[in-house]
Amino acid sequence: MATDPMDEAAVDRGIARTAVVIALRDDLRIADCIASIDEDVEIVLALNGPSDAVLKLIADHPRALTVTEIEDVGNLGAAYNAGAAATDRQYLLLMDSDCTFAPGVVRSMVRSVLTEPVVKGQVVYGESAGLLSRLTAR
Repeated sequence: MATDPMDEAAVDRGIARTAVVIALRDDLRIADCIASIDEDVEIVLALNGPSDAVLKLIADHPRALTVTEIEDVGNLGAAYNAGAAATDRQYLLLMDSDCTFAPGVVRSMVRSVLTEPVVKGQVVYGESAGLLSRLTAR
């Protein structure tokens, strides 16, 4: 474990021991989520009753993806647990399929987890025309 959080070699070793676990059902924004992962971490998709469109997107995706699926449709916790069980990585970043990482955030979170037991990212809501999105952003 690194004692100096600015030790980039330690951060690189941490990156190699990190997986991003994303639970999803039918959200095609998963493509943007995956594209925002700017480090060479394992990407685990925990499918929760996926649509045919999501299955095609995953099958055609150029990045290496670890995929697991649960039968308990609608159980988000079970999906994340299945995703965690599908990897042997030490550090897990849990992500929602409708969110994206800002540039450098994955590295920053790994740097932080080398010295802190729990790390949480800040959620920034973007502009959206949908009523629910506008209400949530307030």
